[in-house]
Amino acid sequence: MKLPNWQLKLAIATAIVDKIKLEDLVSRLWREDPDEVRSVYQAIRDNMFSERCHMNSHYRRRENRRKRKLETRHREGVPLREIAKRHGIDYATFVSLLEHHGIVELVQFGLDQKRRRITHAAFKAKLGHNVNSTCHIGHLEGYAKSSPFIVLYEERLADILWMLDYPGIVQGIHERSTKKLKLKWLLETHPYLPDAEIAKLAGYARYRVSVARKRLPHPEPPAHRSLEAA
Repeated sequence: MKLPNWQLKLAIATAIVDKIKLEDLVSRLWREDPDEVRSVYQAIRDNMFSERCHMNSHYRRRENRRKRKLETRHREGVPLREIAKRHGIDYATFVSLLEHHGIVELVQFGLDQKRRRITHAAFKAKLGHNVNSTCHIGHLEGYAKSSPFIVLYEERLADILWMLDYPGIVQGIHERSTKKLKLKWLLETHPYLPDAEIAKLAGYARYRVSVARKRLPHPEPPAHRSLEAA
């Protein structure tokens, strides 16, 4: 008899913590679909990696002050705007989620500008790379970019979107009966989201969200009030 979905995820997460190899885990869970075990294993491992990245955000911000080589690969990828459009997520919201989960970071670009780059951890995990504007690969990366930008790999998009769990945020909103409760929950659990996204989800005007944010005990400024071209 197959395990319920939540028990399967718990078993796989425990195995990852115990450093059990994937194929050994597949053998142990012989009643389960091997492809499903592999997919959940990869997704949970990526999610754990994003949590570690998030915990190290202060360290990343300090490292952003240092100039480092652009991390890129010679392969195809999908630009962030295309992914956001494809899945019906506002671009600013999508970037906020990526940044919150340690996949994207804002770094110094030149003397007085900043640009978003894929983090070193996400690059090592082969979730995507930064594209040098002088070395394009096909139409998926675009031909008219004037500065480096980020692409994510098509075969990893399902794992990345599972990690970001935007549908889970929407579900959390549906579980709250009033606009006041929705706004309170969003500002307490997802304060990194842009004011425009919180306003849309909670059913308030954007100004009302900004006022409520200022009343928080430890207010956190909204992420990405304006986005440079990615």
